[in-house]
Amino acid sequence: MSSSPSSIPVVRPRASRRVVRTLVALACVALLPCACTTTADDLPPEMRAVSVVSSRGPGAPLARSGRFVWGSGSRVIADPETYDAAAIEDIIRTELLCNMEDLGWSMVGSAAVGVEVRYVVATDRDLDDAALQREFGMSPGLPSAGSAHGKGTLVVELRRPGAPQALWRGAAQILADPDLPADVRRERIRRGIDSLMSRVPLEG
Repeated sequence: MSSSPSSIPVVRPRASRRVVRTLVALACVALLPCACTTTADDLPPEMRAVSVVSSRGPGAPLARSGRFVWGSGSRVIADPETYDAAAIEDIIRTELLCNMEDLGWSMVGSAAVGVEVRYVVATDRDLDDAALQREFGMSPGLPSAGSAHGKGTLVVELRRPGAPQALWRGAAQILADPDLPADVRRERIRRGIDSLMSRVPLEG
């Protein structure tokens, strides 16, 4: 009778998805013309995140673990002649999902959740608090989040189900130029969302 060697489980540290994505992105940036280093100051202007603002509301800070769903009304509004709205929304959801997982939150499809993540970006017009509330179901503006957001600004809010106001809202200008190459646009969106979600207040 032959015996098989005993299997010893190997425990490997779980790498942050944000770290993995950042390493891949930096490798790509290194191949761009004139991008000799990976510091923010040396990146081309179109690769940098701009106009990132955020504000906390009642119920903050956020617990360090939980479950979330996409809030109703989340969408990307874009001129089909200049932007692929479906592709942009896929990038936004992927990056938001990765950031929420890095914060300890997992996405579920049921109503038994702790937080709704709602987002909206429009490339054809500015969005003020009234429009965000009326058209997309977002809560009334938070004190320091600003009353208007320019074209191409991603607005994200975290809200507990049934709560009248968001516990946090942030905004990042991610779609400034429709002529950017797809890979550069994706990196700009990724950097903007990473910068934005790093401002989510956590317990502890």
